[in-house]
Amino acid sequence: MPRRPPTSDQPHVLDDVLALYRAARSASAGELAERSFAWIHACVPFERGVMVTTRQKAAWIDARFSGVPDPRALMTSYESVRHLDVLSARMLSQPMCAVRQDRDAPELAGKSMAPLRDHLKRFGCRFSACVAIPSAEGEMSTVMMLIRGERGNRFEPHELRSLEAMAPHAVEAAAINRSSVLTRAAGRAADALPVALADAEGRLLMTTPSFVRLFWPKEPAVDVYLPATALKSLHKGRAWPLPQGGHSLHAQPDDDGSGWLLSLRPSGAVDGLTRRERQIAELFAGGSSYKAVAAQLDLSPVTVRSHLQNLYAKLAVTSREELAALLG
Repeated sequence: MPRRPPTSDQPHVLDDVLALYRAARSASAGELAERSFAWIHACVPFERGVMVTTRQKAAWIDARFSGVPDPRALMTSYESVRHLDVLSARMLSQPMCAVRQDRDAPELAGKSMAPLRDHLKRFGCRFSACVAIPSAEGEMSTVMMLIRGERGNRFEPHELRSLEAMAPHAVEAAAINRSSVLTRAAGRAADALPVALADAEGRLLMTTPSFVRLFWPKEPAVDVYLPATALKSLHKGRAWPLPQGGHSLHAQPDDDGSGWLLSLRPSGAVDGLTRRERQIAELFAGGSSYKAVAAQLDLSPVTVRSHLQNLYAKLAVTSREELAALLG
């Protein structure tokens, strides 16, 4: 379990942590980052903050910043000196332990390290405190870095301990936020699909906003059941054209027959086929001869030929190829 930040006011700190987790479920990534950094800043003052999450040391998951005027420039510059970064290996070898690195540290001395020192100076980093927080699964790792500039002071031991205690909460909140943002995005994508669930009697159990808008374009729903004509068509395996036109109701029955997955699709000539005509059309378009279709559906060849003539007229097609293209 993450440790609580050292303080004499434990109830107040607990309230802050709970507020951070609650914000993670609804705030944007940027809003949560500012809130997390502000919370840490109250105990460990800094000028700039960076929190980067990676997967297996190679793929970026996300990066969050505070007080950094040009994050893209910072990240681009870092890529050019990444091979000189001696701090990351030290952090990853001591997960959950805050480490300090100053621009004038002995390991950054010498001509070969000049590009890294220039990078740090360019972005106002004279003193830094960093901690690496691995995920519970071990596939991801988050690094938090607090930076002080030319007028700042080195981070003190008690500040490193505070960072060790607080950073895991900020990282966990970021993970919750990342999952919540993706879930909300998936929910919005699902809402854009005109689909619904209904039981075997045609009672609507769940609908998306786009289904409601298309199914009842003028007035809100007054009945939770599908119209009898619609249910009759679905039981026959046929699409049901909406009275207002433009779309047809399609249904996919559950395996156990307990209900339907409903969807609205733009109407087409194929929607006017009966279930039998649809079966014959799909088999014939798939390459079967009319005699083979008759044998598979236990019909006479004459009946199949008659159905084919009727559906060719309905669909205004003249060949097997045109039929296959129309059926998709």
